Amino acid sequence: MLNQKPLFNPKGDREVEKRRIIKGNPTNLFELNNVKYKWAYDFYKIMAFDNYWIPQEIPMNNDRKQYEELSKEEREAYDKVLSFLVFLDSLQTNNLPHFADFITAPEVVMALTAQDFQEALHSFSYAYIIDSVTDPLGRDRIYNLWRDDEILFERNKLIADEYQRFIDEPSEENFIRALFANYILEAIYFYSGFAFFYSLGRQGKMLGTVQEIRYINRDELCFTPGTEVLTNEGFKDFRELKGNEKIAQYDLETGEITFTSLWAYVEREWDGKVVTLKHEKSGWSITATEGHDMVIRSAKTNKQRKEKIENINFHPYNLIPVAGVRKKGSKKRLTPLERLLIALQADGTIDKERNGKFTGYQQLHFYFKRERKIERFEKILKELEKEGFKWKRYEDNRGGYRYTIYWPNDLEIKPSKDFDWINLEEITTEWVEDFVNELKEWDGHKREDVERHDVIYFSSVNEKVIKKIQEVCALGGFRTVVSQQIKRENDKEYLILRIWIYKDVDYINTQSMEKEEKHYKGKVYCVSVPKGNIIVKQGNSVCVAGNCHVQLFQHIISTVRKENPELFNEEINELVYKLFEKAVKQEIKWGQYVTKNKIVGLNNDIIDQYIKYLGNLRLKQIGLEPLWPEVKKHPMQWIEEFRKINTTKTDFFQARPATYTKTSNLKW
Repeated sequence: MLNQKPLFNPKGDREVEKRRIIKGNPTNLFELNNVKYKWAYDFYKIMAFDNYWIPQEIPMNNDRKQYEELSKEEREAYDKVLSFLVFLDSLQTNNLPHFADFITAPEVVMALTAQDFQEALHSFSYAYIIDSVTDPLGRDRIYNLWRDDEILFERNKLIADEYQRFIDEPSEENFIRALFANYILEAIYFYSGFAFFYSLGRQGKMLGTVQEIRYINRDELCFTPGTEVLTNEGFKDFRELKGNEKIAQYDLETGEITFTSLWAYVEREWDGKVVTLKHEKSGWSITATEGHDMVIRSAKTNKQRKEKIENINFHPYNLIPVAGVRKKGSKKRLTPLERLLIALQADGTIDKERNGKFTGYQQLHFYFKRERKIERFEKILKELEKEGFKWKRYEDNRGGYRYTIYWPNDLEIKPSKDFDWINLEEITTEWVEDFVNELKEWDGHKREDVERHDVIYFSSVNEKVIKKIQEVCALGGFRTVVSQQIKRENDKEYLILRIWIYKDVDYINTQSMEKEEKHYKGKVYCVSVPKGNIIVKQGNSVCVAGNCHVQLFQHIISTVRKENPELFNEEINELVYKLFEKAVKQEIKWGQYVTKNKIVGLNNDIIDQYIKYLGNLRLKQIGLEPLWPEVKKHPMQWIEEFRKINTTKTDFFQARPATYTKTSNLKW
């Protein structure tokens, strides 16, 4: 059994390192000058101070008129979904204090307290909506639907029963079950209910109600246009993402980079402050909306944390990581074929006329004069003879050798001078080390006098090549700096790009940085991934940054799992899967029952796919495998755009504030 913590505990532990989410020994004094779970403290400050709105600020006169004009099916669905949301928030307001009785970290208790207030504010918002659109008889009918409608009653019992189970018997297993029930309620049920109102709003109906729902729903903070995010296809502009890419995510604790499916894509209007961090010496610069998280590493402890971009202090002990390590991948070492491709990029040409259409071999041509390169090149060619390569050497009157290489056309990899043969998902940090060393042998140079660092620089007129090198180095733990130079030759100008690769540094020091804040109005962009951190690039500047949002109970679940791994056995995982399966099945049944296949944009098939998509998404967010692998895409992507408005607060779903302007008709 879990023990409810005492109200006051003179024998409790004051040491921060001894704090735990559950099963700790707290004094129950809120000593917050030093906290263990900074994410919880940040949640509290945002929800308590930044995330507040007044429901009556939104005019509902038009909704009152339109409510009577809704079709019979639309009005019934409106009433039932509203009744469902009222029940959910009431359930949360009553149950969250019970959760808090067993939480033994004060900063987490404070976050739950702030969420409890948010839940009450949501209930107040629903009451305002109901009072605005219907008369007292209609109001009573909506409030009583949860008892009068048998399907709705059964619908509400699933989560309520899990909560009651924990209240009646506060065991460790029942606590874990209740945690996941809360997660399902917040991350699936609410989202499902909001989808109905957004479908009405998309038709121009009940816009006051929709605005209230937007206030209750979430908002994200993002990057300015032109920012790129690292994917399995390389750095891609947020605006060019198609949704099927895998995003490179960064583990805050280990620095490891893995590729994952996209959780959510964010494109929204911004009218507020943006913050730019600049490092003039290297030309590094990153701009994001105020409040966006950046990853910071302590030079003293090597531990990493997140800080809002506007709050970053510039000093020698604050470092911003610009690369990670890549442990998973099939390529551990560079192959002879890949070494030949690097040599080709630097010193070879592809014979377009002798493309092997009749002979089966694509011809490549090289010329070398330096003995070091000749020896290295021929060693590679001899290794490749085993793979069907042929080659000829011709002595040149200039004192060097010309080579013709016969590349078999039946090879999967084709010769290229753009490094487009590199698969970022396959490579590892060891491979990157080989790759960079091989670059140095052909068109690269080693410098040991640059700030006492181990530096290699590589020059090219091919922008694709420089970009690919940056992508590879970001996965190998190497910082890169790109410079430009105009070269004039025979009355022509060439843009020479030079990339500096710092092999012993994966960060940029904030000591010499400057901060610039300005107003920006326009679109901003971001994505969400399970680890909560992504690799971004603006211009030629690369860094690790937080993504757009996380959930309070997702943090609690992951931390409890880390601190109490014995509680998350196979039996518990099986219970969680069954709970998700039952919850999704019931939610689909409820959604189809409410809409009766007669609401524009919400037919039975779409509801089925949307709820399963949410179920898969929420499972992946907590490190579990999806139950419906056949459902891969968001079937109602328009929701992600429709729900976004800049003048809203974020609710407890998110740890991100947004600018908020009170309407002009508010009277105090």
